[in-house]
Amino acid sequence: MDALYSSRAIVNSSPDGVEIIIPAYKNTMTIALCVAMLAIGLTVLTRILNKLPDIGGSTTIVEIVISFVIIYYGVRSLLWALSGREVILADKKKITIKKENSIYNTSNDYEVNKISGLVVYEETVFHTGIFRLGNFLWALAGNTGNAICFDYEGDTVKFGNSLVGEEAQHLVSILKQGSFAEHSR
Repeated sequence: MDALYSSRAIVNSSPDGVEIIIPAYKNTMTIALCVAMLAIGLTVLTRILNKLPDIGGSTTIVEIVISFVIIYYGVRSLLWALSGREVILADKKKITIKKENSIYNTSNDYEVNKISGLVVYEETVFHTGIFRLGNFLWALAGNTGNAICFDYEGDTVKFGNSLVGEEAQHLVSILKQGSFAEHSR
């Protein structure tokens, strides 16, 4: 098990492949934004529910749905910021990227022979796009830096957000080593 410099990533190598664990970037501003989002959602929902006997109609339903969406994304973002991590498992045949936290987990497998262009991608506030509000707010909170990305069957897959440049480059070189390098284009 190697901890890179003063990095977040932990690399576990074995003859069968490599496991890279990248804990979520813990940023005070991000956590504050998540808590504010939850507070706003709960405040709006409480006000709507207190006025419920006096009002009605579709406006109330829309407001309740919007409140629940705000609360959902606030909880999800807060859980990611506090306990999230990405686990990358790479072997001769595939790369598996798992995103895990205490409530939800996702996992995607990518065949190595269909991957091309494994590189470090530098993110800034401007790369996130103003219309992708969640990513934009995430970036404004200071969560910019580098990510690792590759092309897979016409899509761009990105992981390891907010990595320091040297750390991201080191992880790319680890992924490109050995048998994975045979397929990397």
